[in-house]
Amino acid sequence: MHKLKKLILLILSISIASLYLMFSNSTEIEASSNDNNSINYLKLKNKSTSLSIIYSEKYQTRIHNQINKQKKLNNYTFQHPLLIRNPYGTNTTAVYMYFKTTEELQASYTIHCNNYADFSQTLNSNTLSSYTTEHEYLLIGAIPNQTNTITVTLTNKQGKVVDTLSWSYNAPSLQGGDQYLTVECDDSNTSSLSNGLYTVLGNDVTEDSEDETL
Repeated sequence: MHKLKKLILLILSISIASLYLMFSNSTEIEASSNDNNSINYLKLKNKSTSLSIIYSEKYQTRIHNQINKQKKLNNYTFQHPLLIRNPYGTNTTAVYMYFKTTEELQASYTIHCNNYADFSQTLNSNTLSSYTTEHEYLLIGAIPNQTNTITVTLTNKQGKVVDTLSWSYNAPSLQGGDQYLTVECDDSNTSSLSNGLYTVLGNDVTEDSEDETL
């Protein structure tokens, strides 16, 4: 009788542990848009919108570990990639994308939004050749508070398009408010900008002084 009780307790313990692991590893998904061209995005757990929390090493490490865990749990392919909206909380309209291919390929993408110029970019594969079998990217350039169409294209080393994936994305409003601006520039007498990071500084329009300059 004593051995039977021990066996029952052992079975219960295993069952409870299995249930805990099952629910702790469960994931939530969210639709990228509300139209027929929607795709599933993964929802990370315990995401924060507090800047004091987001811009901390502890928070960023926790998010990074969640993503790495998801990458190992599933075999993500180009047609069924891992997609996460603004995973690190630092780029409101960006989309994280991860997948693997059997052949070394180069990825590029275009974001289309009505009444705005298309934004296209070849993605950085973090390799010297620009071709890879493990693809991990952050897709930027979506217009906030609008429905964007994101199209990702895979090209082989012979320059042939081997696959495309397109979906709609209802990008959220900017966290700082409606501050998204487009500027038309006359670049007829200037050389093209190289790839890199750029910043534009302007006057604080809330300041009373008109003497401030860039």
